[in-house]
Amino acid sequence: MSAPVSISPPATAPVPSLGRAFLGVCRLTVPRFFTPTHLLALVGALVLVGFIAYAMLGSNGGAHDYVGWLVQVYFTFLVPVVAFLTGGGVIRDEMKPGTVDYVLTRPVPRPAFVGFKYVAHVLGTQIQFLLALGVLFAVGTWRHAEGLTAALPLLLLAQVLVVFAFTAFGFLCGAIVGRFVVIGVIYGAIVEIGVGHIPTQINRLSMTQQVKSMLQPVIPTAEAANIASAASPLLTTAALLGFALVTLAAAATLFHLRELSRANES
Repeated sequence: MSAPVSISPPATAPVPSLGRAFLGVCRLTVPRFFTPTHLLALVGALVLVGFIAYAMLGSNGGAHDYVGWLVQVYFTFLVPVVAFLTGGGVIRDEMKPGTVDYVLTRPVPRPAFVGFKYVAHVLGTQIQFLLALGVLFAVGTWRHAEGLTAALPLLLLAQVLVVFAFTAFGFLCGAIVGRFVVIGVIYGAIVEIGVGHIPTQINRLSMTQQVKSMLQPVIPTAEAANIASAASPLLTTAALLGFALVTLAAAATLFHLRELSRANES
């Protein structure tokens, strides 16, 4: 007669920990910014940015107009575009078939996953743009750009806010459709360029116009005259962070509701 078989109690399911999930997402996301390929591309981009800044300072009136040039070209064009493109690309990567199988089997709510991914990605992006701003500041200081040192605190705040806002907007557009760049171009043409150049308070719907208004006190007089009125850093911070929170919440909602599968790559 065989011995009785003992039946062990079923194993309890692991209790999800949002804290450990966040650290896991960070471990998967942040190291991507420091791969050899990514670092090589970053160094190349920093050299290019520094060269362009040096050439601008070498032009007539370059040292006087340097801060205004930074506002017009770097803070309200280059930073928003790069933050948007990388943000949209990140969320699209999480919707690819190979990644979907992993994401959907984790005991973490999808909205929380999107939020964790956003924070981890923004952390790496802020570090990269901080390096870029350091290069621009070093070149400007070397060439004796007027008003650069005094403007640095506001410029740094503007960069941080723009990265927060346009990365979240990239997440939203990427969650909507694979060709998210089309939505970004339409939004930029209508809101950032069209509405942003209307000489009334409605232009505050443009996030880049919000940044320009905050930076008006440090922009040379000739260029500052094209901005309707200055805005306090507190109001601008509230506006851009509010924009980031709303668009990120919308992205997380879409990611949560959308049916993700191997066949769904659009």
